[in-house]
Amino acid sequence: MGTKSSLLIAIVIASISVYISLYWRKTELPKHYRDDNYFGVQNIKDGAKFPEDDKKIEKFTVNIDESVLIDLKARLNRTRVVDSIAGTNFAYGTNSETLKKVIDYWMNKYDWRAEEKRLNKYDHFTTQIEGIKIHFLHIKPSNPGSNKVLPLMLVHGWPGSFVEFYKIIPLLTTPKNGIVFELVIPSIPGFGFSEGGHKQGLNVGHTARIFVKLMKRLGHEKFYYHGGDWGAIIGDLAAKYFPENILGYHTTLLGIPTSPCIFIKTLIGYVFPNFIYENPAVESKMLTPLMDKLIFIIQETGYMHLHATKPDTVGAGLNDSPAGLASYILEKFSTWVNPSYIDKPEGGLFEKFTIDELLTNIMIYWSTESIVTSQRFYRETLPKLFGPENAILRLPVKKEVPVGVAMFEHEIYRFPKFVAKTAFENLIHYETFSKGGHFAAFEEPEITANDIKKFVARCIEAANKEDKEEK
Repeated sequence: MGTKSSLLIAIVIASISVYISLYWRKTELPKHYRDDNYFGVQNIKDGAKFPEDDKKIEKFTVNIDESVLIDLKARLNRTRVVDSIAGTNFAYGTNSETLKKVIDYWMNKYDWRAEEKRLNKYDHFTTQIEGIKIHFLHIKPSNPGSNKVLPLMLVHGWPGSFVEFYKIIPLLTTPKNGIVFELVIPSIPGFGFSEGGHKQGLNVGHTARIFVKLMKRLGHEKFYYHGGDWGAIIGDLAAKYFPENILGYHTTLLGIPTSPCIFIKTLIGYVFPNFIYENPAVESKMLTPLMDKLIFIIQETGYMHLHATKPDTVGAGLNDSPAGLASYILEKFSTWVNPSYIDKPEGGLFEKFTIDELLTNIMIYWSTESIVTSQRFYRETLPKLFGPENAILRLPVKKEVPVGVAMFEHEIYRFPKFVAKTAFENLIHYETFSKGGHFAAFEEPEITANDIKKFVARCIEAANKEDKEEK
């Protein structure tokens, strides 16, 4: 029996196993994510009423205490770096020579106060939702003209932050072809300036509800949504649980769809690509060579297993060592931007980003001591999504919410259009791009902004057509 035949048999067995283990479980979404909850510091007895939130929206300024910067420099000065094995580049993780370069720049040239001014260029706010402080940027177009201003939420992931969107903000708040946006850019609970949960359970489902509440508090009953990484999963759940509030959902990541028909079609496409893929030359490469793709995923998800099981263990070291934190985060801005960067001496870090941009994102985690709480997000989410609440991944976003997908060449999880059609009943937009990676808005702001605008234009066109048909 040849290698290909053996592989096909393995895929069939895996598909059947997945089908049995997943498909015959619950076929409805867990309902509790639509219900209010409380993650604040107060102890609430079972059945007791949740405390009322302070619904004030307060102006917030990024202003780190000088003592934090003094302590940071002292810690950096005491860093112990283990030399990398010669010629390994980023194959073992962040290369020691690159790390030394970053540490030296961080200590001697990086100007946090200048970065604070840049961050405060846009208006920041905080408000309390379900007992915790939620940080967000709220940016209205300064010159909308006669254009209709559309509300759009942008949500980051890990190990990113709201900083990822700074390049795209002016592109989305400047009118073009009749479209201009009012932006709301929150920090996920436990990330940066957003408070983490003080009780177990604060995951993607609760965050989706919290973000819908945030938009309502700002006066937007309905809004558009864009997200990547965790932002994509949160958006997916917002579209599933609150379709009445989502005008359109645009994403650069499909998460991990687990519908059995996807596995079956993947098997067929492996043998007969022209039968499954709309654009075989581009889309077939997203899932093949299958073994290479699986090996890459295994290599690049070690962090996820740590975060989803014992986040506090690894987090203790990262929260105590700025050099360790930098090494841990920088490595993701190498391989996740382009897998080939693993073979470059500096990991290709400075091909898409400046050293200041990378350090400012790291500083958001360091100055707020939020690396541990950001990692707990995995612990609160993944055991449920791949366990008792697997229906969340398996069931599609219903037709009430139009969806747009932008697939960048070097995204970690790339899926062809047939997968997107299975995951989203009303897929009105699917585009592939020959460059760009996991941090789309950070790496390719113009492409990302243009694709969002193109998608929203299609949403408006579809809505207008529906209105005419109803009349």
